[in-house]
Amino acid sequence: AVDAPNGVDLRQAEAPARTEANSVPVLLYLGSLHPWKGVETLVRALPLVSGGAQLHIAGGTPARIEELRMLARSCDVEDRVVFHGPVEPGKRFGYMHRADICLLPLTDTGIGSRHTSPIKLFEYMATGKPIVVADVPATRAIITPGVHALAVPVGDPHAFATAINTLLANPALRARLGTAARERASEFSWDSRARRIADFVMTLLGRVH
Repeated sequence: AVDAPNGVDLRQAEAPARTEANSVPVLLYLGSLHPWKGVETLVRALPLVSGGAQLHIAGGTPARIEELRMLARSCDVEDRVVFHGPVEPGKRFGYMHRADICLLPLTDTGIGSRHTSPIKLFEYMATGKPIVVADVPATRAIITPGVHALAVPVGDPHAFATAINTLLANPALRARLGTAARERASEFSWDSRARRIADFVMTLLGRVH
């Protein structure tokens, strides 16, 4: 078998020439809102996050957005959660570049923790943003915890909040993680993936002949 995880378009992920600072910290989750994505964990973590940070959720169907809106209301953070709805593919990197911290919760399920190669993680990394991820096999295959991102126990709102607060309080750590993540993402371009697959195919053909 060939090890060919998903990848990222590095050219699309390049930062704009100028990005205005946010008046309050912006935390971003961008992607589908399927239950196995674990976005509920982020909403439950928000009451424990300092600095008046806002959680921006981009993606999802109206029904799922309403479910999460109700959860935010029950956690008394409805005014701190911003739902953007579906995002056009060409605009997704703009959302990432406007964020201060990017988040990928996932869940402890087969599809959520093992049988996935999360494209959004590659894209977060390519933008050079500090990231908090759920510590599952799928993310450990891509990042080294503490080097490319902060990894926390899956489904643990307190752990997510602690990691987010740590990043908010430490600009140097945010910068270090973002730089390392962007460098690591360069190994996961679609061109690199294509080369790995092509090399594997050529090896197989060589064995046949």
